[in-house]
Amino acid sequence: MLFKEKLNSYLDSIQCSSKELSIESGISEPVISRYRNGERTPKVNSKQLSQLASAISSIANRKKIK
Repeated sequence: MLFKEKLNSYLDSIQCSSKELSIESGISEPVISRYRNGERTPKVNSKQLSQLASAISSIANRKKIK
């Protein structure tokens, strides 16, 4: 599965918008958009990937989604 597919799947499952992810992660909306459409992929062990993972986890916990 491609990164964009996994990211979009996670965001769909927690009912999260790009804007919400941007605010929570500190990554700009245009960059989130590029991740979501496959134009960019964060590098393994990068700060951006860590920020995305933390933000998705935080949003899921806040919305009480597992």
